[in-house]
Amino acid sequence: MILSTFEYKLSINLDLPNNIPTTSPSTHSSIPMSLIIAIRHQNLIGWDKFLLGYISQHWTISYDTLHDPLLSPPRVDWDCQLILAIFCLYKGIWDNRNSFLHGSSREDSRQKLRDRLIDQVKELYNNLPKLATRYPPIRFLPFDQRINNCNLHLSRWLSQIRHQILVSQTLRSDSLRAQQSILQYIQPRDGKDGGTSKFPL
Repeated sequence: MILSTFEYKLSINLDLPNNIPTTSPSTHSSIPMSLIIAIRHQNLIGWDKFLLGYISQHWTISYDTLHDPLLSPPRVDWDCQLILAIFCLYKGIWDNRNSFLHGSSREDSRQKLRDRLIDQVKELYNNLPKLATRYPPIRFLPFDQRINNCNLHLSRWLSQIRHQILVSQTLRSDSLRAQQSILQYIQPRDGKDGGTSKFPL
């Protein structure tokens, strides 16, 4: 029953499919109060923290209440098995994540990095940012020629473009504030149609 609870809660937290009922075990009237208390206490701690080792002490209390000495291991062995299982699960999640993002070999890692860089370059070419006139346009170099560069060159170019976008946004904001400031200076002094401006035209 405790393991089914773990599977249910972690499947929700990790957004994984599961074959157990869609209702939480804590809503069943037939389960012991010790298990309900453990579930509620872990809810307060957080099930994301569960994988980091922040485990409610009420699980051991619930295990003592539920386990059959003839069919289940002693609580000391159960605690050790639980910690080891959580460690292996969390490590497996990160191993799969790193393998998916960075590849399982050096060559695979370089290829995945290049694919991500090319996707970012393609996004810039398809959705051109508004750069200040001081900067060359994105399509100054054709896309096919751009992606012929090595990964390091593409990474540096993308970093440069991100900097240029920030500078261009700052320049546009400063220009807009200056225009507003001029309009406020020459507007009628009393705010009426027939009023005189602060500065004679």
